[in-house]
Amino acid sequence: MSKLPDHIVELHLDSTGEITKRPWIGVFKVKLLLTHAERFKFERKYKEFLPDDKNIDDDTKFKASALAELSVRVVNAPDWWEGSQNGQLLVDAQPIYDLMVAITKEYETWFKKVEAIALQEEKNELGG
Repeated sequence: MSKLPDHIVELHLDSTGEITKRPWIGVFKVKLLLTHAERFKFERKYKEFLPDDKNIDDDTKFKASALAELSVRVVNAPDWWEGSQNGQLLVDAQPIYDLMVAITKEYETWFKKVEAIALQEEKNELGG
């Protein structure tokens, strides 16, 4: 493939905390694609949160995984995110869930663009 579409995008989060009922609003700049090194960093961060996750409930595992992943995906964030140690000090989980959903949706859109480019390049190579 000649060139991938830009994989760093801005997302607007508009979430309401399930406990505090506080609005969590702001623009995040995130990476949709991670390098191998960033994936390794994500794994190290997850292990830092939960060194032994055998007896941990699934919700806590998901939160640890999401926060570890966001620690490598988020390039720029609102002040409230950075002030909460990148979400670690929040009591609300909803903004974390909503941010992960938004990233997943953006990734799916980005990947469709990649597929379209690859298909077009294949057609071009075949003379079509």
